[in-house]
Amino acid sequence: SERNAAPGDGILYSTPIDYRTWPSLIGLMHPDAVGDLVDVTLLVPGRDRADLFDERSTSADAVPLMAELPRVFYVRSRALADADVADDLAALHDAGLVRAETWEGRLTAVETWVRAGG
Repeated sequence: SERNAAPGDGILYSTPIDYRTWPSLIGLMHPDAVGDLVDVTLLVPGRDRADLFDERSTSADAVPLMAELPRVFYVRSRALADADVADDLAALHDAGLVRAETWEGRLTAVETWVRAGG
């Protein structure tokens, strides 16, 4: 199934709206779900810099890395407006990925992006 993440797949987190949606907290709360995924914008984990939050690059900076991955899961808050995720969507497209499916929870959506043509 497309939903089952595999080691070597990537994960891209949208800009957080508030403390509940910070990517570092998602990773801490669900390590079994995201621990083996390549966090494409992670530069320095918060735990390695004595900070609660991670140091991150932009999704545009992550395009070369995402272009090498077979699949990327895009995790975003459902409360974000289209304009707030436009840069992330452009980066996923620029990496040669297309949206395959979307799961929507109460607060969060997870989109599965796969290699175009494959």
